[in-house]
Amino acid sequence: MIKKTSLLLGLIFCLVSTIAISQTPSSTQIKKVEKLLESVHFDQLMEQQIDAIVEAMAGEPSLASHAKEFRTFFIDIMDKENLKKEMMQAYLNSFTEEEIDEMIKFNQSPLGQKILKKMPELTKQISLSMQKNMTKNQDKIRDYFVKVAANEAAKQ
Repeated sequence: MIKKTSLLLGLIFCLVSTIAISQTPSSTQIKKVEKLLESVHFDQLMEQQIDAIVEAMAGEPSLASHAKEFRTFFIDIMDKENLKKEMMQAYLNSFTEEEIDEMIKFNQSPLGQKILKKMPELTKQISLSMQKNMTKNQDKIRDYFVKVAANEAAKQ
């Protein structure tokens, strides 16, 4: 009985060890994800995102004079290096090495580069459209949340 238990425990240990090892990305996989982030101009995208946040905040007349402070603040709290590590891990968890290779190839193609170049402007246009829609429907939104709050209050 002890031999069977030891053998079973040994097999479980080997299985768990194999799973743990297989989930550790290889240096090749890490380099490919780094190349993928380079192909999407990750650092430039981060700068553009910070610029967009600062621009939106500085659009408020009372905050416009603080744009440089906002930029410094958001650069500090965005922690680009940590975000980059988290993004790399997300890609490693979500895509196979072959899929990452295909994404790199596409991103380096003329169409991929055009999409990457246009994406910030498209995102901005979509955000503005969403903002207009929210403003246009603010009464409906307010009424909806008043109704939800009333329903919750009635439950208590």
